[in-house]
Amino acid sequence: MYRDTEENIEQFFGISNEQYDHFLDAIVRHKERRIGRLKNILVRRELLLPGYELEFVAETNTLGPYQVFWKVKKGGQMAISKDCNGRWF
Repeated sequence: MYRDTEENIEQFFGISNEQYDHFLDAIVRHKERRIGRLKNILVRRELLLPGYELEFVAETNTLGPYQVFWKVKKGGQMAISKDCNGRWF
């Protein structure tokens, strides 16, 4: 059964200051072999099937200290079955 667990950023955190730059990407691996960068895979419209691993890379020139949080935003059957869509971790 699907539960709408969407959590909006405004509920938890302040909005980031636009004077700072942020970069986010992920390194994609399958069976310990590096496949490439997520942004390039998405541009080519390739699918990531179950079993792929994502190692996220975040860069910013924001003055510290700060914390980094990840949000799961996926509407597929796996996200529904694991009840994790739209949640912050």
